[in-house]
Amino acid sequence: MLGVLVCSISAVFAYSYFAQNVGFTPADYENWNVDNTKDALDSLYDKYHPPITDELKAFSYYIDVPVDLGDIINEYFLRRISSNKTAVLKLIKTDAFRGQATKTNLGYLDISLVKTVDTNSVFYSTQYNASTWSADKIFISSTNSGWCTSNGSVKNQYVGYDFGTNVFVIAITFMNGYPQTNYVPKNVKLQYSDDKTTWSDASTVSTFPNSPLDAVIVNTLTNDAHRYWRIFVIDAHNNSYIEINELKFYGV
Repeated sequence: MLGVLVCSISAVFAYSYFAQNVGFTPADYENWNVDNTKDALDSLYDKYHPPITDELKAFSYYIDVPVDLGDIINEYFLRRISSNKTAVLKLIKTDAFRGQATKTNLGYLDISLVKTVDTNSVFYSTQYNASTWSADKIFISSTNSGWCTSNGSVKNQYVGYDFGTNVFVIAITFMNGYPQTNYVPKNVKLQYSDDKTTWSDASTVSTFPNSPLDAVIVNTLTNDAHRYWRIFVIDAHNNSYIEINELKFYGV
């Protein structure tokens, strides 16, 4: 009985989508065999759209209707596949997702990698002190604490995390400028390593203004998993400190 209900809901959803967006007709609906969803949707898609790649079709089946990947990156789709890490990993490596890797969409997928901080896994260049402004505080959501460099350390500074195993990081988000608005990093990038000695860029350099930030840096340079990842601050807008209140790594 539950299976019939699910199929019925799926059928109504698919009918509603096609009716509103691609001219799906009542006759098409009547002829749609819901027990053979994949073949039926393939047929309907080919009728109303140009061909798409097998990769995009594979993603379309997670939401019952085949549409272009860029169109289905929304809250409904992202929350629905969030429990399937295989699907999530495939999705976040696509250019379509990289173009829409906002803080909101990353949150829908629930792929924040550091949910409980292991202080032994945190590594850094310098830190202001071992309490309120220590490097490990960067992984705790707060505008009253975070990571601050030592006085005068404003070039080639970093905070990273040893994940203990290889992970793929698609993006980082970070906030800064609270309570100090003049300790903002200027040029920043995401990096990875397999030995914590040799580092490679996972992103191009992002340049930020001298004002409080709620920023995202997306990995656009690698599809591989690595053990060590870090935020790397090339320079700052001042000669005293760099401050970041919160850092999150997102990936699988």
